[in-house]
Amino acid sequence: MWIRASLLTLLLLPTVALAESPAVEQPNVLDAALADNEVLETTQQAALAPCPGSPNCVSSAAAPDSDQYVEPLQAGDTLFGAIKRLTVVLADMERVTWTQPSPNHIHAEFKSSLFGFVDDVDLIAAEDGSIAVRSASRTGYWDMGVNRKRVEELRERLSKVNSQI
Repeated sequence: MWIRASLLTLLLLPTVALAESPAVEQPNVLDAALADNEVLETTQQAALAPCPGSPNCVSSAAAPDSDQYVEPLQAGDTLFGAIKRLTVVLADMERVTWTQPSPNHIHAEFKSSLFGFVDDVDLIAAEDGSIAVRSASRTGYWDMGVNRKRVEELRERLSKVNSQI
């Protein structure tokens, strides 16, 4: 009996202790790095992939005289400000999930409401707060202008966030 009780105590005690311990907030690595004015080398290495030949992609890295060209976005005066504003805008949009593979790069996936098509959006912030953008459909040939409209919606939302700050 004593062995059984001791064994249960050993097995249950750590879970009880974890349940009673206060939650520890993890520091935001991006905030810490940028607050210390440490600009990681990866901020200079990220680049947009080129658009395919199909008309279902727009990019600020495309040739300016191309049908696939869009102006870069502007979100503040600094890399940190641009990323913060982008996260605020993306958090307010529907049917989007996003990750941040590096301190200056956000990759977002937008899903259409009707058929569930996924479009990939890459946003790469520069130190001056400008944002290189690429929005492309994963499938199909023509996107009926959806990717261009999305970039313009991001531009409009960033403009509103910029005016509020």
